[in-house]
Amino acid sequence: MKLSKRLRISIITALIASCIASTSASIYFSKVFTVNTNLVENHQNINQPIINKSHINKLLTDQNQLNINNFKVTFLNELKKQNKDLKVLDDLVSFTYNKTEVCVNYKNYKWFYKIVYN
Repeated sequence: MKLSKRLRISIITALIASCIASTSASIYFSKVFTVNTNLVENHQNINQPIINKSHINKLLTDQNQLNINNFKVTFLNELKKQNKDLKVLDDLVSFTYNKTEVCVNYKNYKWFYKIVYN
């Protein structure tokens, strides 16, 4: 079976166009369905930092009031120390407080601390 020259050129052109379309489609879909590894790494479970009696002297002023700046420093140090997987804090940590209580918000975590002293 002999094909005409025009038909052979048409078939070759169609095959080349098909290869180009297939390659471009695979490149497009590989970008669409690529897993963002940063999102996978950032999803981790964070444990509540334990702030115990040994920290109480740092947390109180001379008038036995909560020193929020010292609490923030202590909290962030303990958070990093007790959660080794936590490389960076990639979101805002907010603190709300009164004389004896502190609420810490980070992403979808909410931790409460009550400062008890004599």
